[in-house]
Amino acid sequence: MGENRYIGGVAEKYGFAGDIRELKRRTYDIYLEIIKGRLRPLPGVFSFISECRKRGLRLAVASSADERKVRGNLEEIGLDSRSSMP
Repeated sequence: MGENRYIGGVAEKYGFAGDIRELKRRTYDIYLEIIKGRLRPLPGVFSFISECRKRGLRLAVASSADERKVRGNLEEIGLDSRSSMP
């Protein structure tokens, strides 16, 4: 509910009425467009993941963000569960 509350609160503050799901969808559409070509992984991320994989460790991502936003961020930096790292 964190992002629902945040987006809902901003919408309320600025007088935007609407369904929270639609407001979130539109917010994420804009966000995912803005981040194109702008996100970079932190230094050492790829080598850390590579080393973990070599050791047979399982990896996971934990976030309070919605799955759509998490997947968009990971894909933008070249990490997603369906592909190998750059």
